[in-house]
Amino acid sequence: IAPAHTFGTSQTTEYLVQDYNGNSAGNGYVQVGTITGAANNPVYTTGTTLGVNQPWSETSVSATQQGNSNGIEDGDTRMGNAVYINSSLWFCNTAFLPAASPTHTGINWWQINPSALTVTQFGRLEDTNGPKFYYYPSIAVNNNGDVLLGHCVSGPANYSSAAYSFHAATDAANTMQSIYIYKAGTAGYYQTLGGGRNRWGDYTGAAVDPSDNSFWGFG
Repeated sequence: IAPAHTFGTSQTTEYLVQDYNGNSAGNGYVQVGTITGAANNPVYTTGTTLGVNQPWSETSVSATQQGNSNGIEDGDTRMGNAVYINSSLWFCNTAFLPAASPTHTGINWWQINPSALTVTQFGRLEDTNGPKFYYYPSIAVNNNGDVLLGHCVSGPANYSSAAYSFHAATDAANTMQSIYIYKAGTAGYYQTLGGGRNRWGDYTGAAVDPSDNSFWGFG
């Protein structure tokens, strides 16, 4: 369960979000819960499910990489993180695609109105041809409504790399601009540390600089 990084001094509800069911009758669902009440007497509410007609699988598929036949463990479908700002709840998660029989990974990103439990924006970062894998997402949103989606990317022509995608508040709804790789990988990766899992990173990070509303990314 991901608690929302909440901006604003007057907000009295803490929202929490989690992946609920990626593929139920052709829809993908998340669950939005709350914590309310005084700090010394908090009330947790499990919440309500909210879905979109773009399902995903919960079955993981390892990411491919350049120059190495070993797959990279690219996590699961839990939320990368969540942000509450300007009355909207934003969050992101890895999606294994297609839902019926996954062959690659993409990233879902959401903007919802948590009070009305309606979806304001839903976007998916995906290479539908399958060669590129996107995973370990993180999201940051500034006061203007601009969005930075941090993530990793790899594939047959890419070492695992640190990248981001950007959505300006003035861009068309549900869209991201072109992916930018800000630190390209330099070699194939295989490191199991004595186990059977070739883990890479487990997370990225994205944050707003309070001095000028710009973004910082960590990958």
